[in-house]
Amino acid sequence: MTLPEMWDRDTLLRFVSENYKVGALDTVKTWLRSGYVVAVYENADLGSPNVGELKMCPYDPDDLPGGVPPKTMPDTGTINWRYQLKGYCHARW
Repeated sequence: MTLPEMWDRDTLLRFVSENYKVGALDTVKTWLRSGYVVAVYENADLGSPNVGELKMCPYDPDDLPGGVPPKTMPDTGTINWRYQLKGYCHARW
């Protein structure tokens, strides 16, 4: 597993527009306007039929020690231990 990348706003928006459906870009722009840190997670479980699948999660920057999102996506209604941090973007940076 490679280290997560810290992306600037343009890199994140380009990544989202290339890898997600149309509505996702508007959601990410809203998160960034609200000052959130946006993290992208990738399913890294080689035994999973969804290996490589991507998910995003917004975080309040005040809730992130050191400013870095968790390496494993928190359980948000589904079990997400397979999803490892790929990259993130701070709206304030």
